[in-house]
Amino acid sequence: MSRKAPQNSRKEKKRRAASEQGKRFPKARLPKEGSSATSKNDSFSLGSVWQQKAPLILYGGKFVLLSILLYSIVLLPSLGNAGEWFARQSARGSALVLHLLGERCQSSEETIYSPHFAITVAPLCTNGFALCLFAAAVVVFPATWKQKLCGLLVGVLVLSLLNLLRIVSLYFTGVHFPSLFDAMHEQVWGYILTPSTFLLFLGWMQWVLSSNKTISGGQ
Repeated sequence: MSRKAPQNSRKEKKRRAASEQGKRFPKARLPKEGSSATSKNDSFSLGSVWQQKAPLILYGGKFVLLSILLYSIVLLPSLGNAGEWFARQSARGSALVLHLLGERCQSSEETIYSPHFAITVAPLCTNGFALCLFAAAVVVFPATWKQKLCGLLVGVLVLSLLNLLRIVSLYFTGVHFPSLFDAMHEQVWGYILTPSTFLLFLGWMQWVLSSNKTISGGQ
């Protein structure tokens, strides 16, 4: 027992010295691993995502609002009967094309008729909806007004010609293949007009971007 006492006393002194040192110099509490870094990364990622997506979100919102406004003008009679005007012009133009192709067609208001077949162009069956979508997409796109005007003129011309082709093809379908008229009207041309409008806008957008690159490169 007499030999172990000095060892115990030495251990007791070391413990006291360590406790006194701990009181003098307390250990700093480290933050939990990844807590502050994660919060900073989250805020940074959210901010960067918003900066990247904000122009696209704003463009989409403006596009939807302007499309609704334009389409309301075309459809609602209280805002000017623009839909009926589109229908009458489509009927007149299609009757003229059919007459040039040898068909004895005439037009009265929205109806095209001949001794063989008659077809009525409703406001919903014109290119008004496609024109509204295309015009809204072009107007809200970040481009110069000269580029937008060129896009609108080309879009109106191309979509109007496409609409004339649609009505003429529907007339010949009704004359020669009456059983296929509904499918041609609702399905075939329904899947042609909207993608064509989208591709037309993509072509115009690509022209705008390439023109801006050429101008900035020349400067």
